[in-house]
Amino acid sequence: MQPIRIPSPRPSTFGRARPLLLAVLACLSTACRKEAPRSPFSEERLARMTTRQKVAQLLMVRAPAAALAPAPGDSSRARLLRWAGEGIGAVELPAGEARAAAALADTLRGVPLPPLVAAPGERGMGGAFRGATELPSADGLALLGDADLAAEVGRAAAGEARALGATLLLASGPTLPAESAGVVSPTLSVDGTAAYAAFVHALAEEGVPPAVAAFRPPSADTALAVFPWDRSALGVIQLDWVQAAVNAGAAAVQPGFVSLPALTADSAPLPLSGVAVQGLIRRDLGFAGLVIADLSPDGALARRYGVLPAAVAVLQVGADILSGVDDPAALADSLSAAVERGAIRRDVLDHAVRRVFAAKRRAGLGLPPADTVRPPLRSAETVTVAARAFERTALTLGPVPALAGCRKPVLVMHPSAQAGVVVSELTRRVPNLLRLNTWAAARRGTLSRLKDFAGNDADCALVVDAPGAPLPLVDRITPAATRDTSKAARRDTARFRADSAAFARDTVTRRMIYISLSADPARRLPAARTAVLVWGAGPQAQLAAVRALFGEIRRGEDERAPAPRVAWPAARTLVRADAKSAAMNGDSLGKIDAILQRGVDGGVFTAAAVAVGRHGRLVKLRGYGRVQGQPVDPTTTLFDVASLTKVVGTTPAVMALVDDGKIRLDAPVHDYLSQFRGGGRGDVTVWNLLTHTSGLPAGDDLYGQTADPAAAFRMVLRTDLGVEPGKRVLYSDFGMILMAEVVHRRAGEPVDRFVARRVFAPLGMRMTMYDPPLVWWNRTAPTAIKSERPYTVREVVHDGNAFRLGGVAGHAGLFSTAGDLAIYTQTLLNGGSYGQRRIWSPRTVQAFTTKQKNAETRALGWDTPARKSSSGDYFSARSYGHTGFTGTSIWIDPERDLFVVLLTNRTYDTGTQGQILDIRRAVADAAARSITDVPIRPRPGTPAAEAEAARERAAARARARARANARRKKPVRRGRGTPRRTSGRRRSAVVAPSPTLALRDGDAPVFEMK
Repeated sequence: MQPIRIPSPRPSTFGRARPLLLAVLACLSTACRKEAPRSPFSEERLARMTTRQKVAQLLMVRAPAAALAPAPGDSSRARLLRWAGEGIGAVELPAGEARAAAALADTLRGVPLPPLVAAPGERGMGGAFRGATELPSADGLALLGDADLAAEVGRAAAGEARALGATLLLASGPTLPAESAGVVSPTLSVDGTAAYAAFVHALAEEGVPPAVAAFRPPSADTALAVFPWDRSALGVIQLDWVQAAVNAGAAAVQPGFVSLPALTADSAPLPLSGVAVQGLIRRDLGFAGLVIADLSPDGALARRYGVLPAAVAVLQVGADILSGVDDPAALADSLSAAVERGAIRRDVLDHAVRRVFAAKRRAGLGLPPADTVRPPLRSAETVTVAARAFERTALTLGPVPALAGCRKPVLVMHPSAQAGVVVSELTRRVPNLLRLNTWAAARRGTLSRLKDFAGNDADCALVVDAPGAPLPLVDRITPAATRDTSKAARRDTARFRADSAAFARDTVTRRMIYISLSADPARRLPAARTAVLVWGAGPQAQLAAVRALFGEIRRGEDERAPAPRVAWPAARTLVRADAKSAAMNGDSLGKIDAILQRGVDGGVFTAAAVAVGRHGRLVKLRGYGRVQGQPVDPTTTLFDVASLTKVVGTTPAVMALVDDGKIRLDAPVHDYLSQFRGGGRGDVTVWNLLTHTSGLPAGDDLYGQTADPAAAFRMVLRTDLGVEPGKRVLYSDFGMILMAEVVHRRAGEPVDRFVARRVFAPLGMRMTMYDPPLVWWNRTAPTAIKSERPYTVREVVHDGNAFRLGGVAGHAGLFSTAGDLAIYTQTLLNGGSYGQRRIWSPRTVQAFTTKQKNAETRALGWDTPARKSSSGDYFSARSYGHTGFTGTSIWIDPERDLFVVLLTNRTYDTGTQGQILDIRRAVADAAARSITDVPIRPRPGTPAAEAEAARERAAARARARARANARRKKPVRRGRGTPRRTSGRRRSAVVAPSPTLALRDGDAPVFEMK
């Protein structure tokens, strides 16, 4: 039987295609798909690296200028490429030709482990590379406060940075405030911080995130600068914009060589402080990027500690990149040895390398570029952005147009100044303009030592100050001014001085017009009739400066000036001087020393400090007693100023907001503080709070009746009015507590931060703060041995209510020094300015310091003298001031141009209010009576005035009696033959005693019987 054969089924289409489909799927999944490139900066690579290779990844080499265009026989470029091939982490491009820098960056990108390529970008790429476009500095953009313009400039800078092949842009932010008084603006507004963040965000979005240099000292001095600002002030000065930059995508932060004890609780430089790197930058700011430490041989770290010790220290505390390295091979060897011997922990080294690898992966290093088309250098669009930005940031101080009325103007420049656009534009606008290249510009006399120069008698000088070619303004041209001390120069100068024709105008001051082409917006400007500040030196910046000088730049109403709070001309600043220079008697002024020393010896207080100033001269600044065993220093010893907080903290903040139009004095408080309603509160105005006519009581026990700041403030809000608003003055702490909350609502930040931003930081008041950091405990005067708190009150506010409100309140909580308060009072005497810093308008200062109608002696926030005032008897009726419960006082006399600041810790032990009142009066009287250039009479209505009037009346009566007696004793002439009339009784020769007035110093006339 044959087997049955079953025919196989005919395969379907899918069956025939199935093997092919499986093969295609397999190909797509593995074999046929091109494997995506993997970054060389991975954990596997890190695990295979030697210690030296890891260390090399942390070094940033500063490429020599010769590497861009090496001369024959120069090995700079070859040496740099060899180091790059050995695995250095980053290379900083040198300034030079832009196309050469781009070629070098391309070469560096081709090595096996390509480095980060950093480019200096302080003024865009054009600030360092010829052929690129210069742009305004980030500082200038931040001061302008225009976020849209800042973002536009950031995108333009990033485009040119990518054209150069840069993967990291070296940028900077505002410096810490300078010590000098002539700085234009040391702080950023809230809008300025937002503008800086927009600039950083634009760079990061375009693939060139910046490395931000933060906490920079105002000068390049290698000495360690200690900034004792509290955290609130440091917040508005630095932390705000650094935090904004971190949030916006900054790739790296480079802390400066400064010490900030309020943040770190130590005196270590920030790059060497683990608290600063790990606590502040990493934890508080939430920064996970690179921390850079500058180890340049001429930098502060290397010069102070040496390169290797500094490198070991900064790596150990958490730095990731060591910049400015000149010899990476030698430093890598030394650091590898330090790792091997345990000076640098291996886990710290690995964490730093991981952060460097992460930055390189984000930059796409080691991978084929995503696109091969680079943006062009100096495109038309970038040039347009630059021109618009420089016009927006150009700042003109003084009258415009500046050359109006000039008979013979001369353009004066340093011989090496690069200002071709300024020259061509001024020549086009000013017919027959003379030019002079010199080393100094003279305000008087001949303009130069060139005898035949036609502009020696010029009445106007346009002075150009360019980067690298500064031109100082001097009184007269001398060999020292021209840096020429040769015999010929001295002979020429002597000849000119002897030539009456050449010095005919020697006593006439020449009009100076100053044009500053500087990248530093905080540059001090010399005294000149008009000044133009532009943050750049390239063609677009120079054109903007000339246009601003002639008033051709018109800003719309919605456009803000870059630095609206600049005083021009500059106001007076305090200088230490003797009493005679201020028309005061030094011996009389010296009585203050005896008065305050008696207060210390008598137990009224254990510490005191005083500051007396007149006509811009600080004639007395001295401390008395001791704090923690150390003598009181009037510039660094902190005092709890108690109720002076009302006029040094809260009132100046309100003044600033009034200037800004954010607070109206006649507005009801509930317009700004909606919870303050009911029970007559709707009738309380801001004016009422400032003049203590709100009807609110003096206060209540917030410390004992509440447990936290929120509950304490609710209690203030619910406190009933004692009297109808405006009826009478009732001094109220609660009113000023509410006023501080109004400031908070209108400013958008607490009063301590706002007043630090608008007042303390611009004035350089470094030691004025709320809630001082514990690091200052040994320089803070204690204020109570016994109180409701179970400890000696030191470094925390003495006032219990302010303590319950968190240490920052409208009525108390501020700490300061005599030196800081002297600057503050001088600013008020100046009408709201100090140096080139405008804090308030003169009109606002006048309004707040004038005695108000229907408010007894009160001004706005301030008080004015009463009959027996702490201002004594000799301050004028125009004076204004305030006192504090701890024994402090400020009195300012605009009529005599005089101020007296007195700080004590009267509440510490046994001092009474009566004792401190007598001391305040005596100090004020001693200061006022020491004035020698004007008659000093007691203020009408005071005890001294009444005593003086009584003495004058008594003296007048005495003179009248003397005249009467003289008339009685005058012999009567009789004619001859007239008989003498005599009484029957002979007169006695003894004359009865009569009272005569003895004029003595005192409160009442003294009579003696003679």
